[in-house]
Amino acid sequence: MDVVIVCGAPASGKTRYVKENMQLGDFVVDLDAIRAAVSFYDGKMPLNNLTATIFDIRDYIYALIEQSAIDAPRCWVIAGLPKKADRDRLAARLKAKVVFLNTTEDECVRRAIADDTRTDKNFQIKIITEYFTTYYKDAKITPRESRDKTIARYTAALYKTIND
Repeated sequence: MDVVIVCGAPASGKTRYVKENMQLGDFVVDLDAIRAAVSFYDGKMPLNNLTATIFDIRDYIYALIEQSAIDAPRCWVIAGLPKKADRDRLAARLKAKVVFLNTTEDECVRRAIADDTRTDKNFQIKIITEYFTTYYKDAKITPRESRDKTIARYTAALYKTIND
C-alpha cells in the first residue's frame, strides 16, 4: 500500500488536494473527518472534551498502516505538521511520501475567511497564525513585516462584513 502524507497550514488545501488525487477505494486519515465521525459535528472548531479520544483513534489507524492491515491501494494522511522533523518522523514511521502544500499565510487566511464551514473566523486566524509562527521558527525563516498588517486587514474586513 502506498502512503501519502499531505501536510500544510490550516486552509492550505490539504483536503481538496486529497479529494482531487484519490481514487475509489483509497483510505483517508483526517482529524476533521474523525471528529465528524465520532460526534456528528463537522464544523472547524475543536471539541476539547473529545480531543484525546480523536488523537487515540488516529494513532490506532497509524498503527494499522504500520502493520499493513488496511486493504486499500493508497492511504492518504492529512496533517498540519509545521515542523520538518515531525513530517520526517511520521513519514519514516508510515513509510510514506510527503506532499507539503506551501500555501502562503495570506492565502490561508483569505480561504479561511471565505469558507462558510469555518464558523469562528477569529479561531481560524489564530490557528493559522500559530501554524506559521511554528513553521517560520522551525524553518528559520523571518516572516514578512507585513504579516501583522495582513491579519489586521482581514480581521477588519471580517468585522465589517459581520456588522454590515
